[in-house]
Amino acid sequence: MKNDNVVGNSKIYMGHNASGERIELDFDKERISFVMLLGYTGTGKTMFLYNLIKQLSEKYSSRELGFVLLDMTLIDFCGWKSDYLHTPVISEPQEAIQALLDLTAEKPKKKIFVIIEECDMVHKNRKKLEDAFVKLKESKNIFIVYSTSRIDKKYLEPWMKEFVDLQVVFSVGWKAEYAHFLLGSNSASQPKKVGEKILAFNGVQIKCQPFSEKEAEILRSFKL
Repeated sequence: MKNDNVVGNSKIYMGHNASGERIELDFDKERISFVMLLGYTGTGKTMFLYNLIKQLSEKYSSRELGFVLLDMTLIDFCGWKSDYLHTPVISEPQEAIQALLDLTAEKPKKKIFVIIEECDMVHKNRKKLEDAFVKLKESKNIFIVYSTSRIDKKYLEPWMKEFVDLQVVFSVGWKAEYAHFLLGSNSASQPKKVGEKILAFNGVQIKCQPFSEKEAEILRSFKL
């Protein structure tokens, strides 16, 4: 029987480091409830999301776990239908903000992972979005995963201080100030290859290699 403690006894596979060591994170142990994925388009963020969703849905039933997919790209989760969906996939920014506000009024017994693709809601109504984040961070059963290719220090910097527990940094291209902003003194080792990423949490940075070709092939065809 599947355990209803989604993160308490579960480590999430993130990839392998340069030495080939398997890297797994225990969200509960590391007190991770807000994950931010940062990197240019095509650097591996969507594959990371598919990997996360796949692992969770394989370990827990739809009675124990739900997803709220807010996909402003209109691509990554288009057409997904599943018992795991707490709401249908939402792609309109104002509707997505309202879905988050509605979620703040709930007290879900199962774990809810909110996956946000792109920053359109920030530009639609940043204050309402941040108000929702504040309330959602207070719930032990709600986890937020925010992914964007648009590196904007004006809102990301305060978010990193107030909300973010885990940064997953993919390639941010040639702009050295972006890498320094996201990785600090370790900016010289920013990811270069597609799928390569740095996990930054609790004062630790771990560089992970891209998923293997076999893993990537499975993830490319994944759908809830």
